[in-house]
Amino acid sequence: MPTEYHLYSTVIEPISTVEPKEVDSERTLVLEKEQLQNKKRMCTTYQEQLRNKKFSF
Repeated sequence: MPTEYHLYSTVIEPISTVEPKEVDSERTLVLEKEQLQNKKRMCTTYQEQLRNKKFSF
């Protein structure tokens, strides 16, 4: 169980926690933006699932 959670948590961690030694800031910004969008997408799909569950009773 903890390993599954760990895998999940590493996926949604912001890229800045990785702290590479030399950073291409433009690229990092783009990556962070993409991750934010992915996080939002994950949230919305989760909300949709919850909504669907509500009506499925």
